[in-house]
Amino acid sequence: IILVNIPSATLQVFDHGKKQVTMKVVVGKKRTPTSTLLSSLNQLTVNPYWYVTRNIATREMLPRIIKNAGYLKRNSIRVLDSTHKVVDPASVNWSGLSRGNFPYTLRQNSGNANSLGSLKFQFNNPYFLYLHDTDSKHLFAKENRFFSHGCVRVEKPLELASLVLNTKQDLIKAD
Repeated sequence: IILVNIPSATLQVFDHGKKQVTMKVVVGKKRTPTSTLLSSLNQLTVNPYWYVTRNIATREMLPRIIKNAGYLKRNSIRVLDSTHKVVDPASVNWSGLSRGNFPYTLRQNSGNANSLGSLKFQFNNPYFLYLHDTDSKHLFAKENRFFSHGCVRVEKPLELASLVLNTKQDLIKAD
């Protein structure tokens, strides 16, 4: 069982009732809190792409792209059309786009700069929530670890993966 304690920003893994590990996590900030849920792990992805949510793409990234189109290249972000084909960002009229008019998907390439880091732990839930590594490891040194858009960033993703892959129990509870 993986238990995420949102208020304390910690994660514990139990195997047959015995605690195997405790680690720090980064959880949602007040404006984008981590949802509570009960689910089961169903996928572990190595070197994942990050498909940027529409809210993050339009509210946070679009103003940065309009200000400086180099933002996409610096952050290894590809622009995809409705059929998921890569679009040349130079061909897009960024200033003509808005929250209500954004026909693209932004996808960050896998690699060292990827916001999801090297591992993503997925489970069924209606919130597009998952556990994942991070490229912002410095956040684990902070006492207050409420910085994410709702997902749970894991301090020791390789240790978690090892435990998950070596056990049959993969129930996730976040509260």
